[in-house]
Amino acid sequence: MFAAPVLMMRVTLAFYGRNGQREIETVQTAKAEVERADQEQEETLSGLIDTIASVIDAREPWVLAHSRRVATYAGAIGGHMGLSPADLADLENGGLLQDLGKIGIPEAILNKPGRLTDAEFAVMKTHTAIGEHIVAEVAPPRTVMWIVGEHHERFDRSGYPRGIHGSDISLGGRIVALVGALGAILSNRRYSSATSLEWALEEMDRCSGTHLDPPVVAAPHGGVAERGPGFFAAPAIPRAARACRCKWEDSNADDHQSCQTAGIAG
Repeated sequence: MFAAPVLMMRVTLAFYGRNGQREIETVQTAKAEVERADQEQEETLSGLIDTIASVIDAREPWVLAHSRRVATYAGAIGGHMGLSPADLADLENGGLLQDLGKIGIPEAILNKPGRLTDAEFAVMKTHTAIGEHIVAEVAPPRTVMWIVGEHHERFDRSGYPRGIHGSDISLGGRIVALVGALGAILSNRRYSSATSLEWALEEMDRCSGTHLDPPVVAAPHGGVAERGPGFFAAPAIPRAARACRCKWEDSNADDHQSCQTAGIAG
């Protein structure tokens, strides 16, 4: 965010280096003050994000730290894909804030144990736009805002809210779309039990090229091959006895209804 001002300071420092030590010290002091202010802003934003993430999780009590799990998974995949430290920080912050807009969704819809009606699902889908608007007011890096607004977009244009597709979806949005599903499938929830990591990755493969970006789908496979199952710290819980279908197979299912068994989803 502050790369350009710091670069200008370095250029100025080189210029004044030819004109006296006092000028050099003055620029160095100014540079240190800017860097200190930058660090303080980052710490403030980080604290704000953690607080907001806690509020999000509190509204969905059966999801144990879901937003933090998504952020952790996103960071693991982004790191395997070679993202820079700055991009990884934005990715993890976007993962923490992905469901921020759900604070604007009525409790009766948000905490409904069964299938949502079409009307209820229409309301649920507004959480992406609500979250994007709230995040924009905080003025974080644009990539964080994109993640919040795009994490339900699908690679084949079947997602929401804008119906964009492919590389038109930000890389962060494509990564969080995948880890949001993984986070749900690998977790024990009120309406479903966690599945094995092996089955979860198979499900991601099945949706590759349709709902999910193929290179992003390949990343967790590479991470697990290099570091083992601990790459995601998946719970050692076997797949449910009944056939479990991903949320994308239900026309009006959302993350909180992800991977329901056929009996519940019907």
